[in-house]
Amino acid sequence: MAGRKKTEPAPEEIMEENALKETAEDVKDAAETAAKKPAPKKRAPRKTQKKAAPAAEEVMDFAADQVKGGEEAVPAADMVEILSEPAAETVADMKEEAADIEEAVDNAADAVEDTFDDAADSVRKAVDSLKDEAEKVSEDIAAEAEDAADAAGDAAESISDSASERARRAKEKAAEQARKASQKASEKASEVRTSIKNWVPGPNLPNQLTIARICMIPVFVALLLWMKKPAGNILAMIVFIIASLTDTADGYIARRYNYVSTFGKFMDPLADKLLVCSALICLVDLGRIESWIVIIIIAREFIISGFRLIAVEKGVVIAANYWGKFKTVFQMLMVILMVANFGGVFNAIAQVLKWIALALTVISLVTYLMQNKQVLHDVE
Repeated sequence: MAGRKKTEPAPEEIMEENALKETAEDVKDAAETAAKKPAPKKRAPRKTQKKAAPAAEEVMDFAADQVKGGEEAVPAADMVEILSEPAAETVADMKEEAADIEEAVDNAADAVEDTFDDAADSVRKAVDSLKDEAEKVSEDIAAEAEDAADAAGDAAESISDSASERARRAKEKAAEQARKASQKASEKASEVRTSIKNWVPGPNLPNQLTIARICMIPVFVALLLWMKKPAGNILAMIVFIIASLTDTADGYIARRYNYVSTFGKFMDPLADKLLVCSALICLVDLGRIESWIVIIIIAREFIISGFRLIAVEKGVVIAANYWGKFKTVFQMLMVILMVANFGGVFNAIAQVLKWIALALTVISLVTYLMQNKQVLHDVE
């Protein structure tokens, strides 16, 4: 080839030369691509890449020499056949190395799987061991808790028994103290009853109560008329109730112990009339009762008092009847509520008692006169 004369290449030769260049470039690109392409799992080793790259370079050099020397271009088919042998060897080496890599990967996968299985077995064994230990500890704790509960139950039972015993003793002691206190109270009450039963008031006590009632009248009037309300009303009511109770007390003592005196016969009814008449006149002044009702009540008292004086002169005893007693009760209740002046429903009750007391005043007056009319006949 070196002795050939350089001539202008024919068109066919130019075409073959271009085809050869293209083939060489394709082989080089394929080799470079195969050498540079990354494979995640089965990547060709660097040794194979180094073998493929020189082969591609050799092809490129050979093609360049053919072009530069002007030698007759080797046919493409022969070029491919010439270049296919090292490429085939390179491919075979690559396949063999790929197979080795695949086998290594499989072995590594098997090793990883075995390692994972061993680790899983170890974990399972460790978990089972921990479970056994936990069950054992739980059983121990449960046993200790049961023992503690039994001990606590025994202690609570012991404390309960002790507390019950102390409570029983305390109850017995309290019962004994209560029995002794009750016995002492009974003895003291018996002594008080005996003292009251054996107490004999002096003969002047009824007269003293009558005088005390008369002395309460100005106190009552002053509280009711001039003291600031409502305190004056309440205090006047209390004084009136006490005075009324002295009237009941002196009459009972005089009859019980036969302490009858001329002073008592005269002053006791007079004190009653002064107390009631003073209260009614004050209520008229305060506008709490009509004056004509008070005139009827006071007139009745004077008529009955005069009638009894005449009967005493004639030796006739005029006993109090039930109408007079009812009149006194309702009249006292009426005066108490009107003096207190609580207002509301109490004033309404006082108004009802007023009309009942007025009716009983008239009825008791007529009854007294009809039952003792012979006193008036004797006067004639």
